[in-house]
Amino acid sequence: MKIENILVPVDFSDCSDNALNYAIELAVLYKAKLTLLHCYVVHIPAAEITMDLQPQLAREYQENAEKNFTLLKERTTGLGKVHHRVVIKTSFINMGIIAATEEFEADLIVMGTKGAGNRIDAFFGSNTYHTIKKSVIPVLVIPEGAQFVTPGKILFAADFKHLGEVKSLDMIKVLSRQFNA
Repeated sequence: MKIENILVPVDFSDCSDNALNYAIELAVLYKAKLTLLHCYVVHIPAAEITMDLQPQLAREYQENAEKNFTLLKERTTGLGKVHHRVVIKTSFINMGIIAATEEFEADLIVMGTKGAGNRIDAFFGSNTYHTIKKSVIPVLVIPEGAQFVTPGKILFAADFKHLGEVKSLDMIKVLSRQFNA
């Protein structure tokens, strides 16, 4: 297994930007390309508003996402070091991430988390937790504020429900070889 395409969900938050910077460093090491994914859902605020407004609102969401990606590229200088593509989808984020892993043949998902609390979904954040539960490819979760360092140890957490799906174990091997961890 090789890391050739890294999927990075982007919501333009500081936490998301941090995960993107982490993913850039991985992409440089593995000569991988990045797929930056932003998903949005058009919210119709009230029942009185007709569905005729949905196309206009969708256009506004799309234009806003494009502007935010332009700003992201300006403030993320590392993007110039790696091949990347921007994907904007109308979808709930959880479904969009899972669909994009297959559509863009991602080998790894790198996403940020800033969740806190005693419950596991609160610790990771609900979107991150849902992605971990539903993804068939490995998910590398980057805590808010974490900076890229060469890992000395790698922890693999599993519920052992899907032992036949060894793709995650293959990823651990790839990462441990790269970092001698």
